This record gives sequence, structure tokens and C-alpha cells, in this order.
Amino acid sequence: MYRGKIYLNAQSKTTEGVWIMSSPILTTSELDPELGNKLMSTLAKSTENAPHPKSWKEIDDPLIKAAGARSFAAFAKAARVVFVIMDNDDVAFIPTRNGPKGSGIHLNEKIIHSDRFGGNLASALIEAFAACERD
Repeated sequence: MYRGKIYLNAQSKTTEGVWIMSSPILTTSELDPELGNKLMSTLAKSTENAPHPKSWKEIDDPLIKAAGARSFAAFAKAARVVFVIMDNDDVAFIPTRNGPKGSGIHLNEKIIHSDRFGGNLASALIEAFAACERD
């Protein structure tokens, strides 16, 4: 969450085993009645064997552009980031603490679980954003 908006994006595993951001970036809000459905749609776009980037220089550009941030560092400093992992029917929401150089340090003690069919995915995501910490 950045400046009151939620940016959803899938993560894909490259041919060299590194997880990278995948496009498109979906912009929404916590008031969106379709937030849960948009989250599931985004999770479905996660892939494996994505081409490994030749350059990391512009990898975050789609997110920076969507958010209207001046840089990834500015985005990372102000954003609350939640990692979402789906394993069968369980969806885990992992809040983070802003770390050095824009890294998100997982707050595993604050993980929130939801059933993908339970209808409370949006509320679990919002709860996870509230559990995020900033330095």
C-alpha cells in the first residue's frame, strides 16, 4: 500500500530460481468490492521458468510508474508491503518491516491465514497491511 492505493502484482520464478515482479501491476483500493477477486486473479498469474533478467536496472519500473513514485527507494521507504503466498486452499499474508535498500523483512510472527474460498481475502489483506512495520 502506497499513498492510499494498493498495487497488486504477481511474482514469477526465473529459470535461475530468482523470484521477480511480473506485470501487469493492478491498482486498486481497500474499498474495492472486487479486491479479493483481483487478488486471486493476480496470484493466478504467478509463473515458473520466467526468463532471467539480463539487467536489473529497470525491473521495478512498472511499479514505480504505476505508483507515481520518483524511485524504487522512495516507494519502498513509504510503502507497506505484504507478501501473499497461496498453497492449495490456504492463503498466507506476510506483513513486512521496511529494511535496508528497500528490502521487505518478513514478519513471520504476524502471518495471517485465510481460506481462498472463505470470502475474507480482502479483509485479511487489509489486516496484514495494518500489521506492517516501518523503521
